[in-house]
Amino acid sequence: MTSPTSPALVGLDKIREAHVAVAPFVHRTPVMSSAYLGARVGARVALKLELFQKTGSFKVRGVTNTLRQLSDEERARGVISLSAGNHAQALAWGASRLGIAVTIVMPTTAVASKVEATRGYGGTIIQTDGGREANSALACLPSIAVSSSRTVLTTCWSGESCSMTSLPMAFC
Repeated sequence: MTSPTSPALVGLDKIREAHVAVAPFVHRTPVMSSAYLGARVGARVALKLELFQKTGSFKVRGVTNTLRQLSDEERARGVISLSAGNHAQALAWGASRLGIAVTIVMPTTAVASKVEATRGYGGTIIQTDGGREANSALACLPSIAVSSSRTVLTTCWSGESCSMTSLPMAFC
């Protein structure tokens, strides 16, 4: 059941399509059982070990799937997003594999190793001064996107690109 505020479920056909499309870009990560967790919850528990994935998280799967669906015009303009960590790294990695320029807005409070990893994967970093919740990065994203003409990508539950329309542009 969905409501106007909850995302629609992604159909099995879309999941299978994404699986095939991203397979050449990602590792096939292991699945391991956990007897300890299974005993705690009274069921068999399987853990997908995405720490062995490219960039160390599952996010590279969704990012690669989203990037491959961009139009030629959107790819040519490049993409911009905000993140303080895993999404930033995955986006920089995926965009570099597909030849797409990428800018990531990160708060100055982002962990230095994540900033450097994102840069190492090919991302151009713009750091904003602000609070731990990345409010300043979120506030700056629309104005930077407009001035750079880049396609804005955000993390969405549905795995699809989301538009950012009425965000405040303070703190930049």
